[in-house]
Amino acid sequence: MSIVQFQMLPSPEKKERKSGIRFTCIANTLMEHPGRWARIQRHDKSTQAATAAYKINHGLLAAFRPAGRFEAASRTVKGEYLVFARFVDYEAQAAEVSE
Repeated sequence: MSIVQFQMLPSPEKKERKSGIRFTCIANTLMEHPGRWARIQRHDKSTQAATAAYKINHGLLAAFRPAGRFEAASRTVKGEYLVFARFVDYEAQAAEVSE
């Protein structure tokens, strides 16, 4: 008996994430106020805040794609690790308005 079994590769299972909805709401709110910084998250560690900002800046979260549409930064304020973000893709917004 062989331990190798050939079969079709199954599709990856997609888990429904509530965070995706939350990020979409945040992104939509930021797009309503282009250029304005907003505090969007609070974390327990500075590395978590920095990672979140990195993900937004590089378009690793679907709601903040493509990379460059949003700008994010992490800051420590009075011992709290915060993430701030803003919508900066003015060209895309102008194209949407003209349509």
